Amino acid sequence: MNKYITLLLFAFTILFSCAPKSFFSEDIKLEGTFVQKDAKWIQLLFTDDNFIFINNIEPIRMTSEICCDTISYGKWKMDSRGLIILNTPQKFENDFFMSMQVSEFRKYSQDSLYFIINNPIEEFYKKNDWKERNIVYKISPNSSNIRYTSNKISIPKVNGLELKDFTISVLVDPEITYRLSNLSVVKIDSEFYELRSSTANVFEVYIPDVSFEFLSLKRLKDDYVKIINSNKLLWDGKEYIRKK
Repeated sequence: MNKYITLLLFAFTILFSCAPKSFFSEDIKLEGTFVQKDAKWIQLLFTDDNFIFINNIEPIRMTSEICCDTISYGKWKMDSRGLIILNTPQKFENDFFMSMQVSEFRKYSQDSLYFIINNPIEEFYKKNDWKERNIVYKISPNSSNIRYTSNKISIPKVNGLELKDFTISVLVDPEITYRLSNLSVVKIDSEFYELRSSTANVFEVYIPDVSFEFLSLKRLKDDYVKIINSNKLLWDGKEYIRKK
């Protein structure tokens, strides 16, 4: 009997000594820069609880505003299995509804509704006298099937049209991909806005989240990175080696 117990204990000792080691937060210091093994210009940077995923290659850039080297960024943490979990800020989640800052006025012709839409991309167009537009707008519920290529929109009040609330959708031309390092979003919807005045017919709208960053940032939600050892990570099938 003692012989069998001894053999059993020996077997368990061998089993656990051969099992791969799991790395937890106390085992390694993750902070630093890891470069993709097959594309060293792709880098994953870790600080205390933040990460940045960047592309350091120097592409042909039209402007510094329209193309940036940051592919993604956000928070990281270690789970109980010793895996790194990456998450981008909540406002970049695909089901996020944009907030709007709206000012209401009563002016111009009372036969129409007027929308003046501004955002960081429109500001870029104006500042750089940009002729080519890559975003269009839809306004619901009263003109949901019409796409507007200008940010200054006039909607005739036909058939006694009365507006009580509205949302704005921003649609992105996929051709913009050659200007952005990573196009992640092709449609963004605003939250519902309820009119404060029943007589207002002019609406100046500012949507701060319509930016090149919002369109291009790679969304990550509970993305797992495996720790091979203190100098090597495995993420999305790619090895990342700690930069010395």
